[in-house]
Amino acid sequence: MKTFGQGQRTVRVTASKLPVFHGKDRGRTLVVELLKGDLVSIRPHKTRHEQVYSVLDIYDWMVRTTADKLRRDRQLKKKSLKTS
Repeated sequence: MKTFGQGQRTVRVTASKLPVFHGKDRGRTLVVELLKGDLVSIRPHKTRHEQVYSVLDIYDWMVRTTADKLRRDRQLKKKSLKTS
């Protein structure tokens, strides 16, 4: 990740690029900025299409996604045992 900005700003640019299915932003890196008030701003590089989320919302999404993945894996395993 590259770091840039002045003073209090913490801004990073991702090393990986957006895949093809992101339309007009495909091939662009993401710019991630930590804002005051526990907010995170994410946008494609050289654009103004900014998405701002609370750190708590991001953490909650990550926990729910992990739980859903585990639940789905258990259901698939249970289903495969029934059909065998």
